[in-house]
Amino acid sequence: MWDGVTYVEPSRLPIIHEGPVPATLVVTNVGPDVVDLLVWAKAALRSSGAASKPDVQMRMSPGNTRSVSGEMIGVTLVDDNQPALPKRGFAAIAWRVL
Repeated sequence: MWDGVTYVEPSRLPIIHEGPVPATLVVTNVGPDVVDLLVWAKAALRSSGAASKPDVQMRMSPGNTRSVSGEMIGVTLVDDNQPALPKRGFAAIAWRVL
């Protein structure tokens, strides 16, 4: 059973957890594109709404599952220029809060 499911596309950086204490999440990239899982030890949104540089950044291929812990956790679509990998422009992720 998943606690949440959302899509990731170039114009979105979904924050899947933000709180005053760290939470542990299990995140799965359903695909079809590659995503970066972003983790901040402390909630890091600025007044402009932009986030500071994450403390941890993990690349997740479709089908990968990772467990992470932090006060703020987000996901972004990977924008690398590797022509060998087909680009579809979106991915879906699912997560569970432990």
